[in-house]
Amino acid sequence: MNCTVFSIRESDLAKTPGDATSADSLPGYDDASVHASHLSALHALELGVGWSAVHRALGEHPVGHPLGFLAGGGEPVPSLADGAHSSGRFFSPVLVVQILAAVAQITQPPRELERLRVFLGEAVAADRGIVVHTFG
Repeated sequence: MNCTVFSIRESDLAKTPGDATSADSLPGYDDASVHASHLSALHALELGVGWSAVHRALGEHPVGHPLGFLAGGGEPVPSLADGAHSSGRFFSPVLVVQILAAVAQITQPPRELERLRVFLGEAVAADRGIVVHTFG
């Protein structure tokens, strides 16, 4: 499974169904080639198949712990749900602040965690939530 984390305004998920910016209309990507074409328009961090190594570097925390966000938790994003092929989970701006605070406690982070820390900081500064999108 590949993983991309992207930031989104909470209001973009709260729009009514059928609205072009609603959660029901977020693109559901089934393959990396289609998915990659949309990355340039998003504030996104592509973790690819190495996302599990990032999860391990975060301490392999369980769902419910701020550092367990890559493995689980958050609210399902129905438009990204395609059975075993794709799923998305939304973390509110308040939870992103908690995730960033936990990531910031990691001393001497590997390069990938530093990229994650910068990404999360930008999402917090813009008051945006994040979606963890796994696909493959």
